[in-house]
Amino acid sequence: MVSETSQFHILQCVCLLWRIWKSRNKVTFEFFQPHVRSLARQFYNQVLEFSNLLPPPPPRSSLIPIHPATTWVPQDPPEVFLKINVDAAVCAASCSSGLVIRGSDGHVVLALGLQLQGISILIWQSF
Repeated sequence: MVSETSQFHILQCVCLLWRIWKSRNKVTFEFFQPHVRSLARQFYNQVLEFSNLLPPPPPRSSLIPIHPATTWVPQDPPEVFLKINVDAAVCAASCSSGLVIRGSDGHVVLALGLQLQGISILIWQSF
């Protein structure tokens, strides 16, 4: 969700972009050759006029307070558990697979890499 202060600034930017677009159309279709200072003054006046029409943004103290995010710290798994990661890659002419087994302390217990042969790549992809 966007705060009211941010919405105010976004609306100011939209107003400024609209004014730039309008000036661009004037140059393109009416062959108008504006002076840079006069364009800057027009942009400034347009944003100032727009800002005066809007109510002022609320003070920061009236906004809803944001509470710090709570964090979750995972506990170490029991020593009897192993984590197994498996992945495979398929290229145009070959297939490979890998396996990593880690203990509860995170250290690698076993790691394997296999090049899969003898079966069509389409069959390996279907797994």
